[in-house]
Amino acid sequence: MKQIIYNSIAFILLVLAGACTDQEDHLFNDKDAFFAFSTNKDRILESEVEPLLVPVYIASSMPGGQVSFEVDIEGIENAAIEGVDFEIVNSSRNLIYAESLTEYISILPIDNDEMDGSKTFRLKLISSETGHKVGMTDGVGTIAEITIGDDEHPLIDFFGTFDLYETTIEEGHPSYEYEVTISGHEDADKAVLTGLWAENQDLVLQFDYDNGTVKIMRDQQLFGVNYAGLSLNLAVLGWDWADQSAGLVNLYPETYGTFNTETGIIEFPKGYLLQIKAPAEYAGALFAAGIQDYCIMTKQAE
Repeated sequence: MKQIIYNSIAFILLVLAGACTDQEDHLFNDKDAFFAFSTNKDRILESEVEPLLVPVYIASSMPGGQVSFEVDIEGIENAAIEGVDFEIVNSSRNLIYAESLTEYISILPIDNDEMDGSKTFRLKLISSETGHKVGMTDGVGTIAEITIGDDEHPLIDFFGTFDLYETTIEEGHPSYEYEVTISGHEDADKAVLTGLWAENQDLVLQFDYDNGTVKIMRDQQLFGVNYAGLSLNLAVLGWDWADQSAGLVNLYPETYGTFNTETGIIEFPKGYLLQIKAPAEYAGALFAAGIQDYCIMTKQAE
C-alpha cells in the first residue's frame, strides 16, 4: 500500500518539477499559468534564528506576475498568533516574480520561555493581479499549514526524521521501509507522528517517561488512504497475535511500545492494526487494511 502512495507522489513531483524549474520546457499554454505552494505543510522550531522559507511557484514559461497571500487561523485549536508567535518578513503580503519562477514567504518564529505546545497557522494564496490562476484544480496548492514547534517540550531532542521499518502478516507485502517525523504537541506527554501509512497525516503518540513506554492512541484516523483501488479512512487500534500458527488474534485497546531518547529508537514489537472506517460497507468489519506485526523507528543522524 505504501508503494501505491509513493508511486502517486512520484508522479506528482515529476509534474511539479516541470512547473518549478526555470530551465525546463513546459507542457501547457501560458494562458493556463497558475501560482501554487510547493508544499502543503512545513514546520520550524520556535528557537530558530533563521526564517523558514515557504516556496510558492508560478507554473509558466517565464517569470512575471504577482500573487497575494494572507494568514488564517480559523478553526485551529492551538493557533499561532502573528506578532506573538511569529512574524511575516514579507510585510507587503505580495510575491513578485520578476526574475524567478519561485518566490518565498519568509516566516520568522518568536521564541518564548513557556511550555505552550506547538502552534499552527495557515498561509493562503488569495489573488493574482496579472490574470494568472491561484492554485490548481479544486484549489489544490493554495494553502500551506505551518507549525511552530515548542522548544520547551521535554522530548525536544527526540524530535526529527526517523527511518521506519515494519513487517506485516499480509501476503505479498513482507515489509515496508519509509520515513516519518516526530514533532511537538501542546501536551508535555505527547508528540505528533507524521507519515505513518499516509503522507502528511498526523497521529498522536503518548509517552510514559517513568516506564519508557509509548503508545499510539487508539481511534485516531488516517483519511483517504489509497488501498487496493479504494479510498479508505483507517482507524488505529491495538493489536497482538495470541497464536499465529492457529490464526488466533488478541485485540488490545491500544498499541504499546518502548522508546529510548539516547539511542533514538521507538519500537512496537507487537505491531499495530489499522482498521477500515470507510467506505460504509466495510466499517466495523474484521477486514483490516494494515496488520503490522512489528515496527521500529530509528532517528536519523542530524
